[in-house]
Amino acid sequence: MKKCCEELKCKDKSKQIQKVIYGPRGPRGDKGEAGVAGATGATGPTGATGPTGPSGENLVIRSTTTLPPDQPASVVATHENNTTYLEFAIPKGYDGAPEKIEAGNTMQVSCDHPASVVDRFENGIHHLDFYIPQGREGAVGEKGSAGAKGNTGDVGPRGEMGPTGPKGETGLQGEKGATGEKGDMGPTGPQGEAGPRGLPGEIGRSEAISIDLTETTEAGTNAQVMDDFENMVHHLTFYIPRGQQGEKGEKGDKGDEVLLAGITTQVGENEPAKVNDRYEGDVHFLDFEIPRGKTGEKGDRGPQGVQGPAGVAGPPGSTNNINATIYNSQNQEVSNGRPLIMNSTIALNGLTANESSITITQTGTYIVSFSINNGSSPTPGDCVGIYRNNVFVEGSKRPLTSSTNVSCAIVVNLKINDILTLVPTLGRSQTIYASGGPSAMFTVVQIAS
Repeated sequence: MKKCCEELKCKDKSKQIQKVIYGPRGPRGDKGEAGVAGATGATGPTGATGPTGPSGENLVIRSTTTLPPDQPASVVATHENNTTYLEFAIPKGYDGAPEKIEAGNTMQVSCDHPASVVDRFENGIHHLDFYIPQGREGAVGEKGSAGAKGNTGDVGPRGEMGPTGPKGETGLQGEKGATGEKGDMGPTGPQGEAGPRGLPGEIGRSEAISIDLTETTEAGTNAQVMDDFENMVHHLTFYIPRGQQGEKGEKGDKGDEVLLAGITTQVGENEPAKVNDRYEGDVHFLDFEIPRGKTGEKGDRGPQGVQGPAGVAGPPGSTNNINATIYNSQNQEVSNGRPLIMNSTIALNGLTANESSITITQTGTYIVSFSINNGSSPTPGDCVGIYRNNVFVEGSKRPLTSSTNVSCAIVVNLKINDILTLVPTLGRSQTIYASGGPSAMFTVVQIAS
C-alpha cells in the first residue's frame, strides 16, 4: 500500500503533526519462501534508567471511524485546553479478503515527534501500531476522586496432567505337559517245574492288613494302592489324586476337613474290596473292607520230637484260694496308654478290683494272666501288656492282631497294695471285638504267700 504524508498545522504554532495517508491497496503478491532463521543474538546489558521527563499534554483518542476500502486513512488532531484529541479514520478491508485489522501496539513518542500509524501485515492480519506524541506538560490539575475498585481477574485454567504411559502386557503362561500313558503289562512267563516237596510247615496264621500311608497326588493322575507284603502283613499305601480345582466359592465358616483311615475289616475271600467314606464332624473316615486270602492247604504232620528234660518243680500251691477274674463282655474302644475296661466279675476272693484294675491285699507270689480278642485295625507294633503300679512288667507284652485272640501268663512276686492293670500300646485308637468270647479277660491267682 502506497503511503504518503502531509503536515497538519496545529493551533500551537510551535508544534507540527504528521498526517499519514494510505493510497488504494494494490494486488496481493505471491507469498515468498520462508527465509533461513538467523541465530539468536546475545542479550545485551540492561541500560541505566534515565531521568523522569516533564509531564506533557493530555492525549485522548476521541473516535475511530471505519471507512470504505477505497477511502484513505486519516488522523485528525484537535488541541483544546492542553488536551490533544485524535480522530482516526481507517478504511476497512475489501469484502471476501481473509485479512483482518487489529489494533497493535500504542506507543508514546516525544512531543516533537510526529504522530503515525504503521501497518504490520502478518499472516493475513493488519496490526496497526500507533505512535502518539506525548503532550506538553500541563498545569497541575485537582486531585480526582478515587476510582472504583476493579474486579478481581479470573483465575487461569489449570494445565492438563500428562497421560500415564501404558502398562506392559503380561506374558502368556506356558501349557502343562501331558501325562504319559501307563505302559502295558508284559506277558506272563511260562510256569516253572514243580519243586520237591518241602518240610512240614508251621501252623499257618491269617494274613494281616496295615494302612501305612495315604498320600494325595496331583489332579488328573491315576489312583493307586501299593501292597508291600512282609511277615504275613499287607502294608497298604494309597495314592489318591485330588480333584480338579473349581471356581473360587464364597468364603465359608472356618473349619478344615480332615481325611483319616478308619476301620479295616476282613470280609470273605469271595467278597469285593470296598472303601467307604464315613463323614463325621468335618472328618472323613475311610473304612476299608478287604477280602481275606484263601486258607492254605494243611501241611503234613511232622515227626514227634525228642522229649525234653523235666522242668523245675514249682512252689507249693496256696491253700488260701486268693484270686480274682474280671472281664469285658462287650466290644470296647481302646486308645494308647489307657487301661482296658472290665465291666464284669467272675471271681473275687481275697483281692479287690474295679472296672480297670486288681489290687493285691497280701504279699506273695502270683500267676497273672490275660486274654485279648482281635482288634479292628491294628498296626505293626500294637500290643497289650501288664502294668504294676503304672510300670511295665517285663515279659508280659503280647501283640494285638486283627484275626485271632492272644494270651499271656507269667509268675510275679507282688506286695500288698500293688495295683495291676492291662494297658495297650497303639499307633491309633481302635475297637477290640467280643466275637466268640469276651473282648478282654484279666486273672490274678496267688500260688505262694
